[in-house]
Amino acid sequence: MKIPCPPAGDKRLPFLYAGHMNSQPDYTSFLIRLWHEPAASPAPPMTGQIGSTMTGHEWLIQIEHIPGGEKLHFTSLEALFAYIQTWIGQQLKA
Repeated sequence: MKIPCPPAGDKRLPFLYAGHMNSQPDYTSFLIRLWHEPAASPAPPMTGQIGSTMTGHEWLIQIEHIPGGEKLHFTSLEALFAYIQTWIGQQLKA
């Protein structure tokens, strides 16, 4: 049974782990970096956050699996989320 790891200092620890005090939480770590750079080709203005407009820039995303050191790059949050969902699905089957 996989048990979520509570945040450090969580006062509910005994209740979250009731009956599982001798087991280690099963988790992994990812580092996600986001930045934007000038687009390789001119593009129409894109709306970023509400009230801001970025012209000719694209967002880039890097995810790094900390235990294994693998790094992947994405150009959309949808692709990043799809990767994470696939990764989790593979871990649940293992």
